[in-house]
Amino acid sequence: MVNENNKKSQLQASIVFQILIFCGIITVFLYATDNALAAPLNYTSDTSVALTDPAITLTILANSTADSFTAASGSFTLVVSGGQEFTLTSASRDLSVSGDSTGGNLYPSCNGARVKRFNVISDTGTQTLVVTPTSEQCVSTVPAPLETKLSSGGTGWGGGSASTAVVVSQPTPTPTPVVAVNKTASMQSQLDALLSQLKALQAQQAQMQLQSPMPTFTSALARGSNSSEVKWLQQFLISQSKGSAAKKLESFGANGNFGPMTEAALKEFQAASGISPVGVLGPKTRAYIQTLVK
Repeated sequence: MVNENNKKSQLQASIVFQILIFCGIITVFLYATDNALAAPLNYTSDTSVALTDPAITLTILANSTADSFTAASGSFTLVVSGGQEFTLTSASRDLSVSGDSTGGNLYPSCNGARVKRFNVISDTGTQTLVVTPTSEQCVSTVPAPLETKLSSGGTGWGGGSASTAVVVSQPTPTPTPVVAVNKTASMQSQLDALLSQLKALQAQQAQMQLQSPMPTFTSALARGSNSSEVKWLQQFLISQSKGSAAKKLESFGANGNFGPMTEAALKEFQAASGISPVGVLGPKTRAYIQTLVK
């Protein structure tokens, strides 16, 4: 009997240790993810980025820098700040650029091959721009595009140029669909997997704790009770996991205090078991639990 209890204690200690390790891993993961997402972007070579709706591939030119560049539904969001310069090209669609700024310069252009290019240089402050592909190719411009100066808090990030437009008759090519890679979604997937493993370990720990014998209840348990019998009841309700109340109790933990969360979880268990949900552990509920833990 002593050896069996020792084995159980060792197994429980091992599970608790694993839970602590997973909590540490998740903390480090969240810290690293937060810092990775916050770090400025520095493109050392030409980089392709893609949208799926519409299907379009853009190119970020080498030496571009930005605080962030993220894909959304049908558009990209670019954030640049003081001293950064960012250049983006599109071979298949014109680009409309909108947003607010506290100072900066935007240089849009369209060459004879109808490749759209825009270059943004941030003077001071932070500029947040939304880049949206249009349904047509850009129109080539003669002479070279003029500089568009941004006013503080303005929205004058036009997708076209201030110069005279010359329409070039050329069919619009059909873009090749490219699936965009979302690094943030990948990180979230890894985090979800870690949380799932942590939840499984916590459930295993609750099940191990419940392996202790059902206590001999000397009286009914209700809100305000405080004893080891209440703690056993809480562990039992968590292990049964009958609904949201049990999950809420699980997040709080079994502490031996019969409070509103324990009462709600007990009512939930009673209702699911065909017992009048009074929230009090009386003879009828105790007898039913006894049939489950044998």
